Amino acid sequence: MLDLAERLAPETRVSGLLGLTAAMVGIPWFGWIRVLPTTSHAIIFRRPLSRARMLKRPELVIVGSAVAGILAVGLAIVLGTPQPLFSLPFLSVMTIVQSGTRWAMFFWLFAAAVMAATAFLCAPAATILHDPGVLVFPECLLASTCLIGRAIGRVTIANRSQALVDPLTGALNRAALEARLPELTHRSAVDCATIGLILGDLDHFKSVNDTYGHTIGDQVLRAAAERIRSSLRAFDSVYRVGGEEFAILLSSPDASSSAQVAERIRSRLESEPVAGLPVTGSFGVAIFAGGEGFDYNVLYEHADQRLYAAKRAGRNRVVAGQDTADLPAAA
Repeated sequence: MLDLAERLAPETRVSGLLGLTAAMVGIPWFGWIRVLPTTSHAIIFRRPLSRARMLKRPELVIVGSAVAGILAVGLAIVLGTPQPLFSLPFLSVMTIVQSGTRWAMFFWLFAAAVMAATAFLCAPAATILHDPGVLVFPECLLASTCLIGRAIGRVTIANRSQALVDPLTGALNRAALEARLPELTHRSAVDCATIGLILGDLDHFKSVNDTYGHTIGDQVLRAAAERIRSSLRAFDSVYRVGGEEFAILLSSPDASSSAQVAERIRSRLESEPVAGLPVTGSFGVAIFAGGEGFDYNVLYEHADQRLYAAKRAGRNRVVAGQDTADLPAAA
């Protein structure tokens, strides 16, 4: 939601200016007071929206601003003299940004309710019942706008999921990892290549976001990814597979070298603070000895079990298997 709001911020500002211009042009006919609600909304939420990424719960500011914007437009229509019912479609504009988020249904129903209430406040019920198109047409436009916006949001998310590089950290993402699995299966079966996996998780990262905000959290993630990359060998790859979780695939490892790589990463992470905060990580290591029957899910499960063993043992440590024979698939 935050990312979508930031990407659409320029267009949102232009749309707001166009709406304000239309309201000012209509002052001689509908009065100047109808400009106040939308102008007040823009002034009140301008600073919180510009600093949303620094807040603990930025989505609440975005949702609050959208709700207030819908109410402001409805109030502006009601305050007009006479009340311009033809302005009802402007409420559809306020829902476009949110239509691509998980709040889409809420904003659709909320805007529809505000639109209906605005219509009945502006005109007698008998007038609307006599000519229901005054309300039905804007409501249909609102529903169509929300449905199209929701579809565009799904396409955007699908396209981003197909990208291979995580835009925040510069590491490869889960889609890139899944695309590589057929290659690993082939190498393991044909060349008997050994496959190593290091699964790492930044310690207490959630408290960083909750205490210092997402801006500091993003700095920590970027620095962690860079330190992980600088600790790897030429043909090793790092993937961001979760919020603060990284997977490292090792080329031609053995039990000893895999643990050494994980320990090098762990040491590099804690070498210096980021934004004044200490950074540490816990790591689990698993390897597959090569041959038929490679299953990444099994490999991941073993690495994940060792990662949580490292966390239970006090965090900021590496837990690795003794040898390659401990994976059922390797047998």
